[in-house]
Amino acid sequence: MPDARHPSTPAGTGQAVDGTDLDACFDNACEVEVTGADTIQLDGTAGVDELSIDSVADNTLTLTGSSGNGAQQSTASQTAPGRSTINDLVVDLISVDGDRAIIRLSLFGSLRDSTTE
Repeated sequence: MPDARHPSTPAGTGQAVDGTDLDACFDNACEVEVTGADTIQLDGTAGVDELSIDSVADNTLTLTGSSGNGAQQSTASQTAPGRSTINDLVVDLISVDGDRAIIRLSLFGSLRDSTTE
């Protein structure tokens, strides 16, 4: 269930709670709009220090999570709506509009990762 800071955004609305402020994701809890050139720095709590958005196209998001200065990497690709988990980081793909996507990040097991819309 989403909390007051991160309410659920229905697919197709095109509005992210945190807009394009990728710094809002540092604590592994945000809802942002991303493009294929974005890199999100994280605090490492979820086992991911950096999340790179590789591409957004054809209703598909491809991303790479890195930890340990890039020593460990995991790549995921998903269509909207969809969910990926990299270590303990949950990435919900809310919607895709052309080359932009809205994603929600949360820690696995937190209240924020239980939204399954």
